[in-house]
Amino acid sequence: QLRDYQSLGIPFGVMMLDLDFFKLVNDQYGHNTGDEVLRMVAGTFQNAMRRNDFIGRWGGEEFVAILRGVTHLELRTIAEKICRLVEQSGLKRGEEYIRVTVSIGASIVLPEDTAVSIVQRADQALYQSKHDGRNRATLI
Repeated sequence: QLRDYQSLGIPFGVMMLDLDFFKLVNDQYGHNTGDEVLRMVAGTFQNAMRRNDFIGRWGGEEFVAILRGVTHLELRTIAEKICRLVEQSGLKRGEEYIRVTVSIGASIVLPEDTAVSIVQRADQALYQSKHDGRNRATLI
């Protein structure tokens, strides 16, 4: 994506997505259920994104997404949509639903960016979402 931006001027955004308080899910329901919750949330991510976007697991309960050809407003709209959809989804266990939320940090590529700098900026925005109360998207 960075090469396409530098040579063709096609902008892109990077989102870092992290499930809020996911350790509590594993502690309360076990790792197998935690894995099911991760799969459910990953499906929600994929359904919320456009066909040409990429999302993958970054590690643990954290994901990274690359959205090609987006504006700042479109990136914000997609990130906020993902927050709402995750919050509304749940995994049914007996009579209860296991629900999680997600915090998102995002950034649009800048002319001086490297692959490392844009990911670092999105990660800073993710930290800000966590600091500001979780279950939200922050763009910087």
